[in-house]
Amino acid sequence: MVFLIAFLIFIIIVAGMWFLGTWNVFINLVITILAGTIASSYFENVAVMIENADDSLTYVADFLALWLCFFGSFIILRIFADGTTKYRMNLNMWVDFAMRTVLGMVTAWVFICFTLFTLHTAPLPLEGAWGSFQEDPDTYNLGVGPDRLWMSYVQSRSRGALAESKNGLFFEEDKRDDHPDDADLNCRVFDPFGDFIYKFHHRREEVWNRDELRVNPDERSGQ
Repeated sequence: MVFLIAFLIFIIIVAGMWFLGTWNVFINLVITILAGTIASSYFENVAVMIENADDSLTYVADFLALWLCFFGSFIILRIFADGTTKYRMNLNMWVDFAMRTVLGMVTAWVFICFTLFTLHTAPLPLEGAWGSFQEDPDTYNLGVGPDRLWMSYVQSRSRGALAESKNGLFFEEDKRDDHPDDADLNCRVFDPFGDFIYKFHHRREEVWNRDELRVNPDERSGQ
C-alpha cells in the first residue's frame, strides 16, 4: 500500500511538474516545503478547533486539519508568488529539461514525506485484505522512513524558525509536559518525546475496534 501510494505520487508529480518549466517547478518546490511545514507545525491547534466545532470527528480531526492547513497555505503562497514574480528565467533548452526533471523529483520526494506523515493520523487499517499502513510502529516505511525524516525536520523547525509560544494569541494554551531538553524554550515543540507514531498507532487500533468513525454524544458523556 505504502509503495503504491509513493509510486503514484512520484509519477504524477514528476510528470505534471515537467510541463510547467523550471521556474514554476522551483517555486512549487519551495511552496510545498513551506506549506507542509506550516501544516505540520500548526495542525494540532486547528484539529482542536475542528473537535470543538464537532466533537464526533475526534478520530479524523488531525488528518483533516493537516490537509486543510496544507492546501490553504499552498494556495495563499502560490497566489503571493504569482503576484510578486512577474519575470521568468530563460534557460538553455537542455538545461531547462534537466532542471525541471530534477526539481520535479525533489518536489515529489518532499510531498511523499509529508503525505506518509499525514497517513499516521488517518483512520487506516493496521492490517487487512485491502492493505495496511505501519502495522508495526518500529518499522521504516520504504526502508528509509520518509515520514520519520519529515517529523525530524518539523521538530527542529518548531524549536527554531517556526517556534510558537505556549500562550499563543489564537490557540489554546499548550499544557503538555516539556522534554527536559526543551524546558527553557517556552514553545510548542512538535512531538517533544518522539512518540507521535506510537500515539497514532494506538489510536488507529482503537478506531478499528469500533463500529464507526464518529464518536456519538453518549460515548462523550460516559468519558
